[in-house]
Amino acid sequence: MNWNWYREESINTDTNLMDPRVIADYDRQMARLQDTKLEFDRFISLVEPRPDWVVADFGCGTGEFSIRLSRICQSVYALDVSRPMLEFAAVKAAVAGIRNIKFIQAGFLSWEQPSDPLDAAVSCMALHHLPDFWKIAALRSVNSRMKDGGILYLQDVVFSFPSGDYSRAFDNWVEQVGSAAPGLRKSAENHIRNEFSTTVGVMRSVIAESGFEIVYERRAGGFLGYFVCRKSPKNSGEGGV
Repeated sequence: MNWNWYREESINTDTNLMDPRVIADYDRQMARLQDTKLEFDRFISLVEPRPDWVVADFGCGTGEFSIRLSRICQSVYALDVSRPMLEFAAVKAAVAGIRNIKFIQAGFLSWEQPSDPLDAAVSCMALHHLPDFWKIAALRSVNSRMKDGGILYLQDVVFSFPSGDYSRAFDNWVEQVGSAAPGLRKSAENHIRNEFSTTVGVMRSVIAESGFEIVYERRAGGFLGYFVCRKSPKNSGEGGV
């Protein structure tokens, strides 16, 4: 098979996130922008992970979600395409005394499947690096690694504002990000200009085409989407990708 057309997942990753010198500051800036503890508590209430679960965190970044997951679940695969990000996250985990996370440099598409199927998968602010077709391919790959009935928790930038009002919406969003975390203003501008966030309707279609059914959905501020999805046995292995 000719694989020359295969999607390289690091293409649209912010180059700064490959630079060890800026990752620590990125971690601090993100803490200003989102309340990770609040989001994780919401995840716990919705998903109810169990102590015997094996979970994968796709696009783990600096490891905040992976570390919290590791305190509840049996084991966690923490995946990211950025080696410096993984090294930073691994140090954080070691300092916290965490031993049940396996850090892997890989993405949705390039990860080699573990021997045991996953009980759940998490993706926070990572899927937007892929165009829509490759979002489907990515989530179908996740689906193939999961047990029937497995849970996918998906959090990402998803546009839900009126499309005719995009100029004002984008200006306001960049201003909000810049006010809360000044170091991320340029990242917000780059996100809009060069990355692949999509609309709520398209994201719902992506999820369905990937063999999942949405069991919970929440939108916030016209720019954030939260989805709890279950692997649907009737759709697994079917579809157009």
